[in-house]
Amino acid sequence: MPTKMKLPCVYCILNIHTNHRYVGSTRSFSSRRCGHLHDLRNNKHNSKLMQEEYDDFGEQSLGFFILEEVETYDRNFLFEREQVWMDKLHPEYNTNESAKNSFSRKMYDSLEWKKKVSQPHKGRKQSQEEKDKRARAIHEFWKDKKKVISPEQRDKLRLANLGENNPNWGLHRSEETKRKVSESNAKVEFTFQSPNGELISFRNMSKINIEGLPRKGVLRAIMTCAKNNRDHPSGWKFLNRK
Repeated sequence: MPTKMKLPCVYCILNIHTNHRYVGSTRSFSSRRCGHLHDLRNNKHNSKLMQEEYDDFGEQSLGFFILEEVETYDRNFLFEREQVWMDKLHPEYNTNESAKNSFSRKMYDSLEWKKKVSQPHKGRKQSQEEKDKRARAIHEFWKDKKKVISPEQRDKLRLANLGENNPNWGLHRSEETKRKVSESNAKVEFTFQSPNGELISFRNMSKINIEGLPRKGVLRAIMTCAKNNRDHPSGWKFLNRK
């Protein structure tokens, strides 16, 4: 999957048979594309015209492409750029002339909708079979795909989430949350290879006391590499987790 599919952008859906278009904005192009296709396949897309032509011409008739990459996750700015493209292209599939007041966003952002979606899942615990099934599906999807982010894209994301732009700005974890996170991390064992070839395994980063491990800041970076299944520029290599 191209890296840019994970970036915020303004995108377009084009029907190659009718030249009808849809313009939207999203924080993740790949996720939004999957959302459109899911609704179309299940005959519940909010754009009736797109649904009708999808049924007539099939999925292969639709092309998804990025109109403009955006350097911030700010929803209002995404709406502004989406509106610029809507005014320019006059997309036939859009059900509203205003990007910010589209029916789908109003519905999905409402408290009533959120309660309706969350209520059936409250108190429900997934069985081990369900967890294993989901894990296999995720592994199967990503096994032949490599996520590679260029230094330029990495810098854009870093700058876009600095300070007050970060969604976690000003938030502090409670002691209870810290305890739960620590217990969860303790169940996972990480194995690394140091720059000199030594193999090191550990479960809880806060309890590490092994001579030769890097300072805390670099260690956190190495843990991030572990979560993304890649090596660290300093020479530390992530081998596996179990």
